[in-house]
Amino acid sequence: MASDINQMFGVPMGARLKDIAAKKNKKSDTVYDLKTVPAPHPLLKEYSVTATPEDGVCSIVGSTGLLTQEKASRVASTIISQLTDAYGEPVVPASMYGMWKWTTDGDIKIIGVSRLLPMYDKSAVFVSATYTNYDECQKIKMENPFKSD
Repeated sequence: MASDINQMFGVPMGARLKDIAAKKNKKSDTVYDLKTVPAPHPLLKEYSVTATPEDGVCSIVGSTGLLTQEKASRVASTIISQLTDAYGEPVVPASMYGMWKWTTDGDIKIIGVSRLLPMYDKSAVFVSATYTNYDECQKIKMENPFKSD
C-alpha cells in the first residue's frame, strides 16, 4: 500500500465548489470542470472534479486532451513511472484495458492512470484520485422511506 496522501493536484477531499472555481459540466449533476488547480501536473491540461454540495470534492481527474498515440504512450509511461517512484508498485498493473491503480493510507482511496482507447490515431491520458468520501458522494441525499421512525 502506498504512503499517506491527502490531496491530488492541490485539491483536498471535501473542498467546497465555491473555493475551487468550479464550473458545472452540462453532462452530469455531480461533475464540475476546473479552470485551474493549485498544483497542476505539467503534462496534464484539463481538470474536473466529482462533488456534491453536502460532501464537497469526492474525486478529481486530470487529463491531457487528445494526443497522438505515440505522445500519449510517452506521457502515460512518464506519469506511471512518477507515481511508482512516489507510491510504490501499482496494486493493479497494466491490464488489457490500460489501467494502473495505487491505493493509499490517506484521504485518497485510489489513484488511477488510464488511457483512452485509440481513435483515429489519437489517445488521451487520465490521472484520477478517488477520495474516501466517494461512496457518500454517489448517494442521493434523502430520507430513507424504508426506515420507520
